[in-house]
Amino acid sequence: MTPDEVLFNDGDEEEGVWIRPPKVVKESDVPHLNDELAAELKGVVDDLVYHLFMIDSLLARYKEGLALLQPLASGRIDIKYWGGYLPGRHPTAIAYRCLGPGRTLPLKKGEKKDRNQSLSKRTSNKLVYAPFRLKRENLVKQAKRSGKFRESLPQVKFVLGDVDKLQDMRATVVENLRRFRISLTVAMDRQNKTMQEMSDELARVMPRWREFAEARYDELSDRRRDHIELLEQEEKRQARRGYTIGGRPGGGKG
Repeated sequence: MTPDEVLFNDGDEEEGVWIRPPKVVKESDVPHLNDELAAELKGVVDDLVYHLFMIDSLLARYKEGLALLQPLASGRIDIKYWGGYLPGRHPTAIAYRCLGPGRTLPLKKGEKKDRNQSLSKRTSNKLVYAPFRLKRENLVKQAKRSGKFRESLPQVKFVLGDVDKLQDMRATVVENLRRFRISLTVAMDRQNKTMQEMSDELARVMPRWREFAEARYDELSDRRRDHIELLEQEEKRQARRGYTIGGRPGGGKG
């Protein structure tokens, strides 16, 4: 019997079976990265990104409709893709406002207000159309109704109504994704702390467990060797008397 094979005690069922920790671990007993689960999750994420792409494709067509239906004037509504709290750019409804000479220009993306900066550097000496983000609620009511905008107001309201629905759809998906990412990150951080405590505890007790198993294995090995020696001695004694264990006198089998 090899050292890695199971060693039984001699018929004592209460003591059970003891084994020496194997030197070679079976591949099936080693944890591996779950490639199947990773592929499944990747497929879900790909479907999600494609779903957002389809929404954005429809928004692009409505963006073209807004460009066709509205005059180039202050109050013109458009859709721009700006950065958000998730990676990438996301559609945002904006309205252009005309800033006349002497008006303070809005801060550019990423620009911070500097109180020490001369006001003249942030004012315009000519007419400038600057984009301002519109509120997400009641987008239809934010359509301009005066001047040249009155001619196509029903069509613009129709477009903005569908844009509002698409943005609600997109916001639902993106918000669920954001919450899932946050909750998953918080859960993993909490679990990682507990897992580290478990790992430290195992590192502390595992050497003692191995010593315990090795001592028990050696004890059973000694008992088995003693048992085998007794059998050999008995076999020799019976052979001298003309018997063999399990046979008739003289070694004959029945």
